Amino acid sequence: MASYSARTKTGATSNMSARVDIEHGGLARYLVDYLLTPIGGLSDGQRVRFVVPGWQEPVIEAARTCGCGARFELHRLAKSLE
Repeated sequence: MASYSARTKTGATSNMSARVDIEHGGLARYLVDYLLTPIGGLSDGQRVRFVVPGWQEPVIEAARTCGCGARFELHRLAKSLE
């Protein structure tokens, strides 16, 4: 599963997200490349925000291989109020 939105306005940030089935983690690099190609063509030189769940290790590694760096980690917490 993947999605992206490419911004063309100067100074704007494009967005993308990706997930792969853990059993097919080897496809993550191709998916990340596939997403970055149209974004690069539409918003050359712009920053890209890439949201990846922490359990998607193959996608995280593929993003790092493509030059993405971590800005911060996000943890979602919940509590039952019963």
